[in-house]
Amino acid sequence: MLGVLLMMADLAIGPFVPDPPLLRFVITLGGVLAFFRVLDLAFDPVSRSVATRIALVWLIPDVRTAVREPPSLDLRALVRFLAFGAVTAAALACVLLSSAWQQDGLRLAARWSAGLVAVYCSADGAVSLMVLVGRALGWRFPPMHRDPILSRTVSELWSQRWNRVVHDWLERRIFKPLLRRGASAWLAASAAFLVSATLHAWLAGVAVGAWAGAAMGAFFIVQVLLVLVERALGLPRRRTTGVRIWALVAVIATTPLFVDPMLRVVGL
Repeated sequence: MLGVLLMMADLAIGPFVPDPPLLRFVITLGGVLAFFRVLDLAFDPVSRSVATRIALVWLIPDVRTAVREPPSLDLRALVRFLAFGAVTAAALACVLLSSAWQQDGLRLAARWSAGLVAVYCSADGAVSLMVLVGRALGWRFPPMHRDPILSRTVSELWSQRWNRVVHDWLERRIFKPLLRRGASAWLAASAAFLVSATLHAWLAGVAVGAWAGAAMGAFFIVQVLLVLVERALGLPRRRTTGVRIWALVAVIATTPLFVDPMLRVVGL
């Protein structure tokens, strides 16, 4: 109860943190993450050490799934971190340059395209950094990001490849409990998307404003509709290039709802 109250206090003060927006975003994100993990600890049947409980609440990787091994340098993670970091920096520079363009349509197209590259590469770069640090400290974590660009369908993107940390929590606390109570898989998946939409809307709304929160939440609601469409058409059962193109185009076409708020979070 004390942990829940502290996390609720963190969430409550987020909107009153002064600029920059990134500071509000980070503080609110910390509260959301810690709140999830405190709930995990409350329902965890296994007794954890104090160090494990603290690490679970305040670190992004789920330390309960980590495997102990001799410390080492993960060269693959290092290369990925440097490469994704460089591409992210170049993409953000393109966003800055595009802000000076006069044509609204061209400026927005360049902003959203470069912003999408920046968001994607920064996520993969952050995961690579966590893997790099974890291996250096002697811990191996399960894959937290599985090359989302290789997704064959929209369903595969969200269920198997993008942000496994959040996905696993939603599956454990939303999806499976609803299934056990007799809900259909579609209803349970929609509820998980709705929770994700609400949380992302809160994060963006606190950091930038209500319109950004609405756009961010709408992005995840649209993803539910895309999954529904491809299931109605039987696309997940087809292994063709056309299905892969559908997934790529469908997701990219909706990403301005996510990308633009995130660019404003970092002050661009």
